[in-house]
Amino acid sequence: MLSGEKPAIASSIDGKFVLKNKSLDDEWLNTLLSLNPVYLDLSNNDLFGFLSSTALAILETGRLQVLNLAQNKLNFSSMRQLAWALRKNTSLKELDVSGNSLGSDGASCLLNAIARNPNTGLESLNLADNAIDSIDRNIINSFISYNKTLKVLTLDNNALDTPSSDDLTLTTLLSALAVNDTLIKLSLRNINLQYPHFQAMISGLSSNNSLQELDLSGSLSNLSHHAIGCLLQTLNAKHSFTLNLGTISQSLASYLTDNIPLLRAVKLNATSPDWSLNKKLQQYCQPTPAKRHAELFRSWDEYRQKDNYNNVIVFQPPALLK
Repeated sequence: MLSGEKPAIASSIDGKFVLKNKSLDDEWLNTLLSLNPVYLDLSNNDLFGFLSSTALAILETGRLQVLNLAQNKLNFSSMRQLAWALRKNTSLKELDVSGNSLGSDGASCLLNAIARNPNTGLESLNLADNAIDSIDRNIINSFISYNKTLKVLTLDNNALDTPSSDDLTLTTLLSALAVNDTLIKLSLRNINLQYPHFQAMISGLSSNNSLQELDLSGSLSNLSHHAIGCLLQTLNAKHSFTLNLGTISQSLASYLTDNIPLLRAVKLNATSPDWSLNKKLQQYCQPTPAKRHAELFRSWDEYRQKDNYNNVIVFQPPALLK
C-alpha cells in the first residue's frame, strides 16, 4: 500500500501523469514508473529518487520521454541510480532535475552516463539550482563535443564561477561549443562569468553554427563593456541569434545606445532600470532612413519574416513593449 491518501492525477491519458506538489515519496515514484509512462511530472514533492529494480528496468528500456523531478531531494546517491538507467535509455527526450542537491559529483555522474550512451535521444537537460561548482573536465568536454541530440542545456544558478586554478568547467564547456552542432539554447543565468570564460565563449561561438539562443542574465557584472561588445560582434554574423541579458546596468545601457551597430542582427532582450535610457534605446530603434534601416519588432517571428537580415536592428527592452 502507498502511504497517505491517493492524490488526484491531473492526467493519465496516453501514459501522461502529472502529480506536482503532492508531498509524494519514492514509493509513488516507483509505482508510477512501473506503469511505463510516456510523460511523468513529479516536481516539487518529497522524492529522494531511490529506484526499485522494476523502476530501473522501465527507465532503461521503457517508453518514457519526459521526466520532471525538479524541486525534490535528489542527491549524488540517488543520481547514481538514475545515471545507471540512462546509460541504456533511448526514449527519454526531456529531463528536469533542477532545484535538487546533485552537487558536482551528481552532475558529473549524470553527464558521464549520457555521454557514454551512443543511442541517447535526450534533447533537453535542466540542471539549474543544484549546488554544482565544477564538473569533471573530461566529462563536460565529451558531453558537449560528441553529443548529437541535446538541444537545450540549462545550468542557471550554479557556482560554476568559483575561482579555482584546477576548475576549468566553464572554459571547457564554452570552448567545446566550437565542435558542437546540435545545441540550440544554452542558459547560464546568474553565473558570474570571468574574463577567461568570456574568451572561451567567443572562441567557441565563432565556430559554432547551431546555437541560436544564449541567456547570460545576471552573469555580466565582472565583464567590461568592451568584452560584451566583442560578443555582440561575434553574434552579428549569425543573423538569427537571441541574447538574453536581463536587467543591465545603467552604464551598459549607455554603452549599447552609443554603439547601436553592435545590435545589427541580434535579438537582444534586456532592460535598464533607468527609464530615460530605455527611451533612448527606443529612439535608436526607430526607423532612421538617413543612417540605416532599423525597426523594433514585438516578436522574433516577425523579425524572421524579413528578407534582409543585415539591415535590421532588433532591440526589445521588455519595459518598452507594455
